This record gives sequence, structure tokens and C-alpha cells, in this order.
Amino acid sequence: MLALADRTRSQAAGAFRALHEAGIERVVMLTGDNEATARSVARELGQPGVDEIRAGLLPKDKVAAIREFQEHGALVLMVGDGVNDSP
Repeated sequence: MLALADRTRSQAAGAFRALHEAGIERVVMLTGDNEATARSVARELGQPGVDEIRAGLLPKDKVAAIREFQEHGALVLMVGDGVNDSP
């Protein structure tokens, strides 16, 4: 068996900590990865880190999630790392 995975960037945990320290109340991971991979990444980031995970999403699903947050009154900042995050 061969398993491959991307590595979490070394500065990611610090970035999530800084977001929470800056007053960001909720950090949500919207990812096309499967649930197990998303949970593994969240664990790797530690606490405070990701508050909620939504996995297995297509780009249109990410847009729908952002609209949902906005409809509930949230101010949203979206940070993406690839073309699937462009919508």
C-alpha cells in the first residue's frame, strides 16, 4: 500500500491562533477533501484552530456555504489555496 498526503504548512497553526487572537469568533474549513483527511488536518493544526469542518465540497458548495453564513448575519473572509476556491 502507498499513501500520499500534502503537508500542512509550518506557519498554519500560528495563523489560526492569530485569527482567534484577533477576535475572529469562528473558523470553518470548507474543503473538497474527504471527512477523514479534513479532521486529520484540523487535529494537526491544534487549538485554537478549526471550529467547524465541511468536507467533500465542490466549488459551488463552498459558495453556498458562504452565502449561508452571510444570510445568518456573519461577516465572511474566504481564504483559498487553489483554483477550486476561485468562485
